[in-house]
Amino acid sequence: MNEMSIIPHKILNEEFFYRETAEMTRTGGWYVDANSMTAYWDDMVREIHEVEPGYDPNVNKGISFYINGDREIIAKTFFKCVKEGTEFDMQLRIKTAKNNIIWIRTKGKAVKKNGKVIGVRGIFQDIDLQKKKELQLQKTLTVIQSQTEKLQSFAHIVSHNLRSHSGNLELMFTLLDELKDENEKKHYIKQSRQICKSLNETIEQLNEILITRKWNEELADVNIKDSLYRAKKLLSKNIKNQKATIIEKFDAFEKIKHLQISIDSILFNLLSNALKFSHPERPPVIEISTQIKKGAKMLMFTDNGLGIDMTKYGHKIFGLYKTFHEHKEARGLGLFTVKYHVEQLNGKIDIDSQVNLGTRFTITFNETY
Repeated sequence: MNEMSIIPHKILNEEFFYRETAEMTRTGGWYVDANSMTAYWDDMVREIHEVEPGYDPNVNKGISFYINGDREIIAKTFFKCVKEGTEFDMQLRIKTAKNNIIWIRTKGKAVKKNGKVIGVRGIFQDIDLQKKKELQLQKTLTVIQSQTEKLQSFAHIVSHNLRSHSGNLELMFTLLDELKDENEKKHYIKQSRQICKSLNETIEQLNEILITRKWNEELADVNIKDSLYRAKKLLSKNIKNQKATIIEKFDAFEKIKHLQISIDSILFNLLSNALKFSHPERPPVIEISTQIKKGAKMLMFTDNGLGIDMTKYGHKIFGLYKTFHEHKEARGLGLFTVKYHVEQLNGKIDIDSQVNLGTRFTITFNETY
């Protein structure tokens, strides 16, 4: 038999294929004796664990390579396989003998004799590279989804903020058409100019955010008192007509590091909301205050208005286009906008409300004192 005729036999040798396949896929085999709980690892399993050649651990030692959290999962799953013969196929993380944390895939099947489990055998694969690529892809998709949601929310906020100004302008022009007194006309023309100025400022701020897309950058110390003053000016007619009392208590702090447009929008929408849903049997009393609790900066906004049935509507409070009272101007955008701006920089907003007694919003900013 010449040399060429025996080459195919060598190429088809099972040991050659096993070894090369193991190298290409970084996959090894293992076996655990159910009676002695001794584990047997092949060379590839040892290589993945970065232990010395010939290393064979007991079951507890093998499980100890898994990191906290994953360790409990593999222990529970493995012993269930020993007891009940349940197969498993899992992706978990181990900490190798050289302290490298990697993703692995382990798959096990019970070995039975006369219906009794006498051992468990399986495969062990290093999937660290592909798993990290998969996680990175998921992270990228999450970021894309988040940015898409931000843009959609931004579009709603633009619409809402501009509608507030246009509504005020429409009201001014309606009043101007009805007025005969020249002095009163001058007063409302002046008010209209102020609304136009605020509208231009809002457009400029929104445009800047849209162009730069720096949602979490270029933060500044925003004076909450000044933002509230601007909100009160825009809603001055409502405040006057409803004989509203606004109490300001900014003893804890007056400034917060945030985006000015966000703080302006938060205060405008909360104030507008409190006036819009005031109780018909009493003038609105609205208190805006600051507090520092456990080092966190908090802004409280309390009113004595209609209140909200939290049992019925609590889970819908900040939803888009969700309304809870019969009001011709209710569009379900105000509280959605407030929540968006609060969470823009990882803040949190909570609500406590009782029907016919009023509502308190508590905003906890991400900035600490």
